[in-house]
Amino acid sequence: MQLASWLLIRRAVSEGELTPEQAVEEQRKIKLPVSGDHPARDLSVLPERLRGLIEQSVKLQERVVRLDQMLDFNQAPAAGEAHPLSSQLSRLRQAFGPDAE
Repeated sequence: MQLASWLLIRRAVSEGELTPEQAVEEQRKIKLPVSGDHPARDLSVLPERLRGLIEQSVKLQERVVRLDQMLDFNQAPAAGEAHPLSSQLSRLRQAFGPDAE
């Protein structure tokens, strides 16, 4: 649920529903996992499919934490500098239309 909340805040900023300052306040309520936080229990006793799902979940959490660090709201691109995700966003717009973000 924490990851879903993070995504909703990001979308709200891109849609103009929240300012970056409001988003920072909202994100303080979200507890993204700290790097190295992994399930403490012995996963080897679980069924293989469930272990795979847990491993994928941990990888997704790690990716979101890295993305969150890269997309820090307090660091706006300098004048004339392109946003680091602009090429991916324009590819999404081309594939799915202007509302793809």
